[in-house]
Order: sequence, then structure tokens, then C-alpha cells
Amino acid sequence: MDIQELQKIAQFNELDADELAALAKVVQKVQYDKGKYLYKEKKPAHNFYLLCQGQIRREKFSPKKQEQKINVVKPGAYLGNFSMSADARYKEDSIALTDCIVLVFPWAEFSDFSAKEPRIAAKIIKSIIIYLCHLSRKMDEKYVDVVYYMIDG
Repeated sequence: MDIQELQKIAQFNELDADELAALAKVVQKVQYDKGKYLYKEKKPAHNFYLLCQGQIRREKFSPKKQEQKINVVKPGAYLGNFSMSADARYKEDSIALTDCIVLVFPWAEFSDFSAKEPRIAAKIIKSIIIYLCHLSRKMDEKYVDVVYYMIDG
């Protein structure tokens, strides 16, 4: 992975050149063509992802096998299962709506990297936490909207 490309990614703005060089050895830049799956629900979660370019649709199937669109994510979104357990599985399907550029973080390599470079890993994890907090706030707002709709009709 090219360090100059990593410098352009907002999630890594706290990393200096040496830290980006270390990260570049772990992360992989991958292109997914429109219609390709990044991962499928219930499959082993070996990676987590950062969308750099394009749009990804997250979807899940109901118990009656009906497709349920969860959302469409845009650049800057983290995708995949955030559990670091060995038996983790993806919780949804993730499909490229457009041609996409994605950074792939293999869990096993990131785990080793975290042990060797805890300060750098902490900065990346901080970026993930900020992203998740943002999602949580959006979910809270939608939940409140639904409650108000149910009360006020």
C-alpha cells in the first residue's frame, strides 16, 4: 500500500509518516467491481474494511428469506464484523453498488500489528470508535423519530 494514498484518508490523519509506513504493511488496497460481494452473512469474518471510493449496500435476509436493505454506505465507512474473536461471523451481506476501492484489514495480521504497534493500533481503533459513535447517534435519532411517529401518528 502506498503511504501517500494513506495520507489522503481522513481516518488516518493522526498518523505520522512512520506510522503510516507501518500500517501500509498490514492493510491491502482492493478494488471491488460493481455487483461483487465484499462478504456474505454468516461467513467467517476474517477481515474488516474501510471504504475509500464508491458505494456499498449492506443487506440482510429476514427469516422468511426476504431481502432487507440495511443501508448504503459511502467513503469513510468501516464495514465488517468488529469482533476480534476467532469464531466471528459477518452479520450481513455487503455488495458493491458501484466500482469501489476498499482497504482490507485482515484480522489476524491486524491483531499481530496491534501487539507490535499498540500506539498506532490505538489511533486506528479510536477512528473506528468515532465512526461507531456517529452511527449510534444517527440510530438514536431514527429511533426517536419512529417513537414520535407512533405517538403522534
